[in-house]
Amino acid sequence: MLVSDMSSNKKSPQHNSVDNTFPRDPVRDLTTNMVLPTRDPISDTIRDPTTNMFPRDPTTNLFPASRDPTTDLFPPLNLPVRHHSIDGLAYPISCPPDRVKSTDLFDPRDGDVVVSGYPRSGTSLALALCREIHLLQNPKLAREHPFFLDQMPRDQMPWIHSNFSSSTNLDKIPSPRVFKTRNHYQHLNLNREKVKVIHVIRNPKDTVCAQFSHMASSNSKSGFKGTFEEAVTWFLSHGFDNGCYWTFNRGYLNNKNQLNMLLVTYEEMVMKKPDAITRINQFLGYDDLDKEEVRFVDRVTEHALPKPGRARELLSFSKRCVFDQRSRKEFDGVSVDIPESYFDEEMYLNQC
Repeated sequence: MLVSDMSSNKKSPQHNSVDNTFPRDPVRDLTTNMVLPTRDPISDTIRDPTTNMFPRDPTTNLFPASRDPTTDLFPPLNLPVRHHSIDGLAYPISCPPDRVKSTDLFDPRDGDVVVSGYPRSGTSLALALCREIHLLQNPKLAREHPFFLDQMPRDQMPWIHSNFSSSTNLDKIPSPRVFKTRNHYQHLNLNREKVKVIHVIRNPKDTVCAQFSHMASSNSKSGFKGTFEEAVTWFLSHGFDNGCYWTFNRGYLNNKNQLNMLLVTYEEMVMKKPDAITRINQFLGYDDLDKEEVRFVDRVTEHALPKPGRARELLSFSKRCVFDQRSRKEFDGVSVDIPESYFDEEMYLNQC
């Protein structure tokens, strides 16, 4: 709707002629009306007045570099995305401090599983694999319990430390339960004798590509306005709304012996999925699956996830080497085996 089409009996917010914007709604942090078209001096493109966004480059599908990357930072940690700071660690805006630090969100039971992982690492697929293995191994539960008959799959595996599960009574979910968390290891707050942890990691070169794609999507509420190059710079320094990739993962990997934990990689779940299914099934404590059962779990959890190697197209060779050197340094001495493709360019390209 253009300004001239607005109803005359509805008072419009006062337009700011200095920065060419309307005031923002203090509750939703959105503009109370549209922004007038302006030209991007770098890409020579016109801002869309209805979306307040510049068009994407049709070749790269990325936004043009139309801004100073230091001007759109959010408090309290001065990150380019909205976030909470809890004990100095960044968290998604959907994870308030009271839930992140809570120790009584649910009464732990033997067999509870929590899937942890840095954003865009493949936790959704790991959750789906756990759910389908549980239902396959407990067919009566799948057929008869109303929770599994009436609830959407995502609601059956709630993100326990976020607002998305605040209205869910976690203790009414039937066993075996599968939960998701984005908590840093310092805030895991779980009964470590009863709860099993499946930690998922992904090659950081591909993780940053997936994270930028997610933040730049039209339905993202992150607030990120930068280019891909800026996203890479932030990823290598402070990270986004879950902090630094290496710091987050190192917390779990260095404390593996303090948890009943299984490490699963995104690459294994996508490229060697039957092996991942077999390992997760064993970790959950079930008898071995036969080949048909493995194929069934594989088929019903089929996700349109990209194969490893996306960074080959988006990151330059020199930048990929920067990631390799950083991973080699950060993961040195951890108590688990990290795939060689996280450190080595040739190994990375051979898996693509």
